[in-house]
Amino acid sequence: DGAGAFIQDMLFAHAYVFSLNDNGKNAMFVYGGACSQRRMHKTEAALKGIGLLQELPVRLCKDESNIISPDVYRKDKLFHKPGWLKRIHSSIEQNIPVKLRSNASKHQHKTVVHIRRGDIGPCTNAGKTGYARYLPNSHYLEAISKYAPPQSHIQIISLKNPYENFTIFSEHLGPEGPVSDKNLSLEIDLDPTKTITQIWMEMMTADMLIISRSSYSYVPALLNINPNVQVIYTPFWHSKLPNWTKVDEEILEHTELESKRLKKIWCHQQ
Repeated sequence: DGAGAFIQDMLFAHAYVFSLNDNGKNAMFVYGGACSQRRMHKTEAALKGIGLLQELPVRLCKDESNIISPDVYRKDKLFHKPGWLKRIHSSIEQNIPVKLRSNASKHQHKTVVHIRRGDIGPCTNAGKTGYARYLPNSHYLEAISKYAPPQSHIQIISLKNPYENFTIFSEHLGPEGPVSDKNLSLEIDLDPTKTITQIWMEMMTADMLIISRSSYSYVPALLNINPNVQVIYTPFWHSKLPNWTKVDEEILEHTELESKRLKKIWCHQQ
């Protein structure tokens, strides 16, 4: 429904205002929020659920003539400011329920994997960005196998799709699979009724987060309140933070080959 991208745009604007204020050293400029009619109530509920409604208010605007153009504030480098991230994380920790904050200090290591499906498939055009939005299941499986530490609980968040099923994960990560020595546990969550708050809180408290080419996992990776979180990042149109880990080139090469194979099956490409 675009909620992830809408909140990401709000974060861009908030970070831009923070930079105008000499990275928080003064308060000359104030972030006034975003104008929205179609998404207002849903966005407000999501922001309240993740503890950011005070920082990122949503308003009904009668006059939008003085709104800053997105071309001015949509800059990934603004997310890289430690002071801005500290402020955002502090607001989250102050405003979300204690029981949700405690998820970030649990004993078992948790790896959350977001696999983007639903609105895309192997035939989805890469567009002007040059990055295919659909990453095959094998891409995520290789990332889990390489980066998830032993005894981690793997939680895959996705939706059912007609192109690939998820049995590959239980086959490879289970007790009879090639990485059985890691003793990983697996949970596959395909529930379409869950709210964005429920899903993002899983990502925002994870010990490791393997994100897709989507704002839906990129944003909670930025907002993750675990001080030791490891974010596994696949290059796309939004840049990674300096402390995130880019998937290695071998995985990307395998992904390219598997993507071509899937296109031959589903898109009739030779």
